[in-house]
Amino acid sequence: MTDDNRPMSRRRLFREGFNFLGRVAGEFASAVNVEQEEADKERWNPLEPKRGLLRPPGAIEEVYFLSLCDKCDECVKACPEDILFRAPESLGRAAGTPMFRPSVKPCFLCDEFYCVKACDRSALKMAPRVKDFSMGVARLDPSKCLAHEGKNCNYCIVFCPLSGDAIIEAGGWPLIIADECVGCGQCEYHCLNDTGRRAITTLAPVVQEES
Repeated sequence: MTDDNRPMSRRRLFREGFNFLGRVAGEFASAVNVEQEEADKERWNPLEPKRGLLRPPGAIEEVYFLSLCDKCDECVKACPEDILFRAPESLGRAAGTPMFRPSVKPCFLCDEFYCVKACDRSALKMAPRVKDFSMGVARLDPSKCLAHEGKNCNYCIVFCPLSGDAIIEAGGWPLIIADECVGCGQCEYHCLNDTGRRAITTLAPVVQEES
């Protein structure tokens, strides 16, 4: 009986080991992306509009979101895909509020929008249709796009949940329709060309100044 059980224990040990390594890798990727975000803020051009963080679906305007969100983590815990995490302390007033990084994991626009339903502070509000959500907008850098180099790549079009509306093929190249993009980040997540650089980034909404 001992010999029969030993292979099963090894398999279970390896499986738990791989799961642990996967969690560590995910946490490391999140930390790297947060550091990159902070570096980007330091390099911010004052002539460019200030942008906030990528929030869960249904997030209201940033200034009001920060006043209503009580950092309860209910939306973070409700997300079935575990895409949300608490903003780091370095982000000041926004620290502890929910955000996500598409390069680590995008929003999958789940049917039930559990994160929105979990918010009892009205910081997140349900939209009539999926296309009415506005988390941000994707931006394509043609100089990093394989399709613009004449190579066969259409991952961004294939994985966009609003493909045909938010992103289309035009002349053999992907074209993002900003007014239709909800900012879920799926195109960014799946865009990783052979140079190791993404051609697509997802920009958070512009932060409106308090009056």
